[in-house]
Amino acid sequence: MAAVESTRENILANIVTALAAIDGTGDYWTNIITSKRVLEIPTDLEVEEKPAIMVITAGAVELIENQHSYHDVHTMPVGIIGVLDRTETDIGTAINRLMKDISIAMIADVTRGGYASMTWKRSQVDQSVYFGNLGVCEMEFAIRWHCDGREE
Repeated sequence: MAAVESTRENILANIVTALAAIDGTGDYWTNIITSKRVLEIPTDLEVEEKPAIMVITAGAVELIENQHSYHDVHTMPVGIIGVLDRTETDIGTAINRLMKDISIAMIADVTRGGYASMTWKRSQVDQSVYFGNLGVCEMEFAIRWHCDGREE
């Protein structure tokens, strides 16, 4: 019998794919160049990598509730960091648009391709004040799914 990928991994892969689809058309303002699951220091990103989105799960507590007979409910916090270059005249419009784009992409399929029961936004903050000519935002979403605890 072949190994089956974890639900957690499938959900995270879905998130990266969903965020990579932010292409500056339709409902989106921003054209994402890089979407990945690697935490980098925003100032280390090269110009040709931005606008970029990083998906972070390390360091956050994933809640697991046992309901009955091995039925578990997982709630995983997922951090998303958005990074883009700001023009001298940008008063925050670009980062506000990026936060909206991330929200749209994350909520478009709250089931994360059928692997989750719900996705919701917990918080967002514009961190641009700390990075000079970079627009940087941090957002946190929660993803919930149900599973047989013996198989997860």
